[in-house]
Amino acid sequence: MNRKFGLNSYSLYDEQSELLESAIGFAGGYKDKVDSPAFLEMARASEKIYLIKTHGPPLADDPAIYIVRDGRAAVASYAHYLSKVEGYPVDIPQVIAGDVGFGSWSGHFYTWDPVNRPNTVLTTYETMLEDVDLWASQVEGLLGASANQADIPAFDELKERFPFFYRVGGNEPGIAEIQPYLDEFDRLHGDLMKELGYY
Repeated sequence: MNRKFGLNSYSLYDEQSELLESAIGFAGGYKDKVDSPAFLEMARASEKIYLIKTHGPPLADDPAIYIVRDGRAAVASYAHYLSKVEGYPVDIPQVIAGDVGFGSWSGHFYTWDPVNRPNTVLTTYETMLEDVDLWASQVEGLLGASANQADIPAFDELKERFPFFYRVGGNEPGIAEIQPYLDEFDRLHGDLMKELGYY
């Protein structure tokens, strides 16, 4: 968002944002303010665009960009993030079942219901990765801003600078990692995978 639209992002979470600020336009030092009613009220009333990252359910009916990823890769990625970054020991079956913060992959999707939710753009991680200009064109209308032609840092560059945050930059390793648990994954999430075109 920073490189394509000149917009900084805020987050409801502590994610070493001071380290990420220079790389991706992450507005650091705001966690205590962002999740306060006063900050959200100010952001809603402002003419400035405030982009606030959340993994939780909708806070209200604010406009939103919902980014979905192939559930197999998303589950593997979240398991690694919890274990390696947060220091929270978890295994892939727990994440598949939704026995973690933010619940299950498909449960999260259906809670947001981005297909039917007003003022919501549903887009994909894969589009962001493979064609960032197409991805930017998908969100321009919601933002009321035009994307520029700035280059996005290569994944390898970001991973070298922030290895704690950037792991593989694609879906294949996660898809391979989840294979031993695929029957259970498909039982819980197969319908949504088909609905979204991943199967």
